[in-house]
Amino acid sequence: MHGTPTLLTFAAGPAARAIRDWSDSEVADSVLAQLRRLYGERVPAPTRVTVTSWQDDPFAHGSYAYMTLGSTTADHDDLATPIGGVLHLAGEATWTDDPATVPAAMRSGHRAAERILGRDVPIEGLWAGTVHLERRLS
Repeated sequence: MHGTPTLLTFAAGPAARAIRDWSDSEVADSVLAQLRRLYGERVPAPTRVTVTSWQDDPFAHGSYAYMTLGSTTADHDDLATPIGGVLHLAGEATWTDDPATVPAAMRSGHRAAERILGRDVPIEGLWAGTVHLERRLS
């Protein structure tokens, strides 16, 4: 969304626990090894690595929204429906296209803001920073 080539990878479950204490460079090396196994040595090293350590976040503790048995994508839309025209919910669980992601949370917040303001808000200038390799531990 910000015009910079970005690689995002997730480590969940047993994989997240296995790499929890790895350094950023160990994580990057592991990801690069797998990419190079698939695509050859032409895969360049990242210019920057950011590790989020989601599992250690004191507010989230690695949690994120997921669909349970019997859920449908309509459930995301239902959660995003304003209540009484005054309560607007946002978050990864309210975004149908790519739920359980940071972009879903950001896009849903943008959607809620537009609904509250009653007008379009250009999204291009809203995103700041560059992430070249990110891992979410969950």
